[in-house]
Amino acid sequence: MAVLPPIPSDEHERVAALRRLTLLDSPADPACQALVELTARVLRTPVAAINLVDADRRWTKAGVGCDHGDAEPRDSSFCAHVVGGDDDPWVVTDAAADPRFADHALVTAGRVGFYAGAPVRTPGGHKIGTLCVMDSQPRAMDEDARDLLRALAALVSVHVEREREREQETVARLAEHSRADALTGVLNRRALDDELHLALLNARGDLTAVAVAILDLDHFKAYNDTYGHTAGDSLLKASCASWSSQLRSGDVLARYGGEEFVVLLPGCALADAHALVDRLRRCTPSGQTCSAGVAGWDGDEPVSELLERAGQALRRAKAQGRDVVCVSA
Repeated sequence: MAVLPPIPSDEHERVAALRRLTLLDSPADPACQALVELTARVLRTPVAAINLVDADRRWTKAGVGCDHGDAEPRDSSFCAHVVGGDDDPWVVTDAAADPRFADHALVTAGRVGFYAGAPVRTPGGHKIGTLCVMDSQPRAMDEDARDLLRALAALVSVHVEREREREQETVARLAEHSRADALTGVLNRRALDDELHLALLNARGDLTAVAVAILDLDHFKAYNDTYGHTAGDSLLKASCASWSSQLRSGDVLARYGGEEFVVLLPGCALADAHALVDRLRRCTPSGQTCSAGVAGWDGDEPVSELLERAGQALRRAKAQGRDVVCVSA
């Protein structure tokens, strides 16, 4: 009876690392396919594959003489011996003559006479699979060939890690895009809500000030009606760029809705916030004006009440004729 593959001591961490890579059941990868084709060519074998060893199965990421997506139970997999063993590479030169595998189904069917596999590893050292070669006939494997297989497996490991890094960068970019207003590039309302709650949480722990301002471009509807929506969009973008240039590191500008924007000022006392927001008012571009209301956090109120007080101050600014900054009492 064929010998079952050993279970590595880091099995739990190994499987977790493999699954974090999201390689299992993933689409074909041209780079992986090129690597297995190179492996088959330089080692002159009819079969070469990048195989991943999950908790209960072996799955093929790329192959020559086998297909992407092929799978078999882990207990039947030669590659599982590579993952669970210490040899690098792990080699069976004559499977039919090897008592461990003589009655293995692939051996008795004449499909595997020779197998060699080198581990594919994560940067943390976990063996997640193999680069392997096979032949239906027994064959020897000299040290040069073993070195080549190890080197090619190392290339696969590097490629897998680079793909993981690229995927993380893509996810980060998508996450950032999901937080940005599509027109102006400043934070959107959902992201603002996250930033506000975090700022108040930090301020409560650090016993520091937080101020919030709501800015509204004056007579924006009339501007749109006069110059058109394209010009209106340009004014929104230019205003955000101009205001952002005046903010401190750590300050946050977000689109609240339409022509309204919120400025979050962590660590900023109310008087300083008033002065800063007045600078924003004065640098509104294209000869336009804005009104603003500023509120300082009282150390206890929720985000909704802080914004409401800033909104009340904004309404007072508009009632006073616009182009002015009012501070919440």
